[in-house]
Amino acid sequence: MSFMVLLGIALIAFSPVLVLVLLTVAQSAELVVLLVCSAFFWLLSILVTSILWFIISPIRDAYVWAIFLAVALQEVGRWATYRVLKRAEPGLLKVADFANSRLVHHRLAYVSGLGFGIMSALIQFNPVLSVATGPGMLPSPGCTGNSYYLVSAFTICCFSLLHVFWHVVFSHGMNTNSKVLVAIVPIAHLAASLLTLINESGESCAGALVPLYIELALFGFICWRIISKRPSREF
Repeated sequence: MSFMVLLGIALIAFSPVLVLVLLTVAQSAELVVLLVCSAFFWLLSILVTSILWFIISPIRDAYVWAIFLAVALQEVGRWATYRVLKRAEPGLLKVADFANSRLVHHRLAYVSGLGFGIMSALIQFNPVLSVATGPGMLPSPGCTGNSYYLVSAFTICCFSLLHVFWHVVFSHGMNTNSKVLVAIVPIAHLAASLLTLINESGESCAGALVPLYIELALFGFICWRIISKRPSREF
């Protein structure tokens, strides 16, 4: 693969989250620290997943069970990030310049989700980078007319943004004691992860990408409803 093609694929995968960081996070030192901490929690969950994948040999040959394990531990990491943030929130708001904003809790959840999304994209891009160093173009298993790199880039982009939306919805559900919102996040995460198997199994890549982006639009709408509603109303 040429350098320009690799650069284009990297921009597809990372541009949305990088633009969000530059426009909404980079100006605040407190938010940058929160971004890095949440990314660390996601990385820690994947580290534990990798250790268990190595120890439990049956999981190595069963992608479905590996996905179940990875999603479960990522959601535990999401919950742990939320709990740590709730403990640190009073001290954080004392020094933050956005403490009086009506959307302060949503903003903190958004930045935490952005940390998850960025680290997720970086880790998912590693396999693409490893096979992209060779000559020629690798076709996607689900649609041989498109490259594996391009389909992976759009998948990575979608998951990075989904993590942002999932975190906002999960945090709002925890803050409002909404069991529906809390439960829908791991279910949606598992469904999105299982959809990636459609392309890997040789089925149509559109069968994976289209539902993924529909889910992205759906959770974007849910987040819009959460953020735009009045404080006295329940979603």
